Amino acid sequence: MLQEDMDVMFGNAMAYNTPDTVYHKQARSLKTVAAKMIELAKQGVTDFRYTSTQNTAYLSFSKSGTSCAIRRGCCLGAACG
Repeated sequence: MLQEDMDVMFGNAMAYNTPDTVYHKQARSLKTVAAKMIELAKQGVTDFRYTSTQNTAYLSFSKSGTSCAIRRGCCLGAACG
């Protein structure tokens, strides 16, 4: 249910704003991050933190006592084995 609602929200933002707008770009980026977070939640991750520096954004999380981080643009498969 949550994933479907988020897909609609991000899809609308991308459909009603041209690709060169900040709204479209942010919706595309947030859709990717949200999908990763939902997938991790399905795997049992319960603690998420989002950190952004000047040039890089990180999604860090804990799973079974192991801390991991995903840099924006990295795939999930490499995170936490």
